[in-house]
Amino acid sequence: MAVRPVLSRQVSGCARVWLWKGCEQMGVFSRLRRRSLTRLERLNRAMSGGGEVRFVEESPPVDAPLPEEWRALPALSPAERVGVMADRMDHYVGDVLPETVALIRRCGRDAELALWGERYIVVYTLVNSTGYRFYEYGGNPFQPTWPGEGGPVGIGPSYDVSVYDFNVHAVWDRVPAKLRSFYENVHDGLSSCSWMPDRFYELRAVNEFSSGKDFPGFDMSDDEAMCERAKGCYVFFEHTSGSLLTVDLVGECPGRVDYWSSGGAFEFDIDLWQALDEFYTGPADPRALRRPGG
Repeated sequence: MAVRPVLSRQVSGCARVWLWKGCEQMGVFSRLRRRSLTRLERLNRAMSGGGEVRFVEESPPVDAPLPEEWRALPALSPAERVGVMADRMDHYVGDVLPETVALIRRCGRDAELALWGERYIVVYTLVNSTGYRFYEYGGNPFQPTWPGEGGPVGIGPSYDVSVYDFNVHAVWDRVPAKLRSFYENVHDGLSSCSWMPDRFYELRAVNEFSSGKDFPGFDMSDDEAMCERAKGCYVFFEHTSGSLLTVDLVGECPGRVDYWSSGGAFEFDIDLWQALDEFYTGPADPRALRRPGG
């Protein structure tokens, strides 16, 4: 039964002191004082690895490296901001990510310009068909997150080598044109602000899959055939389950797309954009998948 820190006038002075101290020891007052985190506090907690997140409320400096549409965001209404970002995505990749664009138009409630450390990002506020509110952030295509040579390892290859040696930057000209366009014009990475996000990797995290040994749960060092297939493939997307989507760039079959399930049920030679569209939008708005004709 819950303890209520309400003291009756009929309780004696000594009893009041005893009840008050008992409530303090049980943490009743600390729970009462506890408040919900603000949206910005939640974002900073979820995105703590990249510096402080702060919203941009005025026009950015003229020399800030930004798409022109992004510059106007602080002066627009929330609905207008969503429309601007959805239109830009539609222009560059709407033909291959129609459901993702539709998700932003249908569920988007805001698309705010923010600074994450020294990088500009756009933070999307979305409410899906179940009423669940969630947040996504997209990186600035004009501030690519290429790793520096000899820089620290973040995601991917083991900690005794530089991530630079395995990053997609070295073979960027081999990336399919539409995928390059997404990164160069729409977002350098697109992720959910949750602890287990679905995400298009930022460029600094798009590294060679190789034998899989540098990705938790995917060590295939003892399987020569799988290692050969994974060689020259780069990871562009991670599903909530931990499963990975790779594109062969310089391996045995350039352009081939494989889905490496964390549960071991691999799917090979799949359609890149259909998979990305489904993987990204399905968990975000599950009820929409059950609509007739949807």
